[in-house]
Amino acid sequence: MSGFSFYFPVRIKFGVGLWESLGEEALKFGRKFLLVTGKKHLKDTGILEKIQESFNNYQCDLFIYDKVPPEPPYYFVDEGAEIVENNNIDAVIGIGGGSALDVAKAIAVRCKLPNSIWNYIGADKVPKKGIPCILLPTTAGTGSEVTRVSVLINPETKEKLSVASDYLYPDLAIVDPYLTLSLPPNYTAYSGIDAFIHALESFLSLNNNLLTESISLKAIKLIYNYLPRVYKNGERINLREKVLYASTFSGIALTLTGLGAIHALAHPIGVYGNLPHGLSTALITLPVLEYNLEILSREKLILLGRTLGVFSLRSAQEKIIKKIKDLFDSLEVKLGLRNYGIKYEDLPLLAKEGLKSRAIKTNPREINEEVLLNLLQKAW
Repeated sequence: MSGFSFYFPVRIKFGVGLWESLGEEALKFGRKFLLVTGKKHLKDTGILEKIQESFNNYQCDLFIYDKVPPEPPYYFVDEGAEIVENNNIDAVIGIGGGSALDVAKAIAVRCKLPNSIWNYIGADKVPKKGIPCILLPTTAGTGSEVTRVSVLINPETKEKLSVASDYLYPDLAIVDPYLTLSLPPNYTAYSGIDAFIHALESFLSLNNNLLTESISLKAIKLIYNYLPRVYKNGERINLREKVLYASTFSGIALTLTGLGAIHALAHPIGVYGNLPHGLSTALITLPVLEYNLEILSREKLILLGRTLGVFSLRSAQEKIIKKIKDLFDSLEVKLGLRNYGIKYEDLPLLAKEGLKSRAIKTNPREINEEVLLNLLQKAW
């Protein structure tokens, strides 16, 4: 690790109750806003009603786009951009899990572009900045509120790919543990696992550096220590706060380093199995980690081991894998692709799809289609 570059333009406000400042913050960007969220969560928890009421205190217009599904097809971005264009919207506000946030920031750039957002899949293909964007996460997992990536699905081709650009960074992230209190235990676990794997893969990434390494390790430690407690005590906001810190840290780290083969395979697994993303990452983590740890330097093995409570180099790789397996067990995650409707004969197709992911390029160990297939077979 010699040199590195660092660019992070997001203003972050972190703290309990800060969501109530949304209206005041939004008015710094204009008077017409599109609020992007999912179909149920904000309504069921009453948060959406509270937000609408708070905006009634200001001279402004708030348009609601509450259609975003858990694994959003790209055309939801195009549809949202059309609303922006037709109503002269000044800024986009995204509130929800990673899917809602990904769609919101993609809408903010798509409304200034001539073609479907799917035309900009890949790295740095977005040619210019869109309109301002404010993001508020309701899960502690994706870190989307601080990343330059929007992950979308093409239902016709069954591809799950990403638009990546510095123009996708939001202008403001309001990160409030209060908004995560109503997350059910299973989704608390899945989103927390996603954040854990973000931090883990960032630490192992070929683009890892001294700065991101410290951020990643802090996130790994926080999630390992606190996620099982949050899973059983979801009403405790002090515990929620710790995991949300870690989710934000891991989001910062991953956007600076890239990820690896776990995420490359988790995306097609999620599409073909119709599974939550965090669960998809858990199902493939152990075989990929075993493969990558074989070439890990002694120094990095020590750092990762100590973060997880492994203090001896003897059998350190096996102990680290067991620690992570124990984490999944504490969250009642049942491993085995076969248990989620993934057919053995589908594995070659999943390997082929995984190879399309940009995350492959930053995996610490060389990967090809044959290796991916072998890892999927071990996870099956």
